[in-house]
Amino acid sequence: MYQPEKNNKIGGFALIDAVLATAVFAIGLLALNVLYHTIIKNNHNAFVMTDAVELAGSYIDQLLSEPYGSNSTISSIHGLKTYSVNTILSPCPSGSSCIENTTNVTVIITKPDGTSYSFSTVKARLKGLP
Repeated sequence: MYQPEKNNKIGGFALIDAVLATAVFAIGLLALNVLYHTIIKNNHNAFVMTDAVELAGSYIDQLLSEPYGSNSTISSIHGLKTYSVNTILSPCPSGSSCIENTTNVTVIITKPDGTSYSFSTVKARLKGLP
């Protein structure tokens, strides 16, 4: 009975496959490394932004709790970092279209890197109160 010869000329492909698989795996790890660093950076930026927003909110609450005519302001807030604060109080001029006895309060928080966040609200004098 005739038996055909076995073709053993496919040797060496296992080594090439292993090298290609290792290269693809290395490229995937590099992509994951870039993704990891981007996630860490964005997470830190969100954490700093949240800190600035919380401090600005507490500062605005402090401004609103003071009597209507007081103009006490601060120039910096200390949280995770020191933020500079710019407070703009704009009373409603008499005879204008805005509501009488109100003041527009704008607080601008500036991060050390120069990024600014602006928060605005209205402070009103209630009837019967000074």
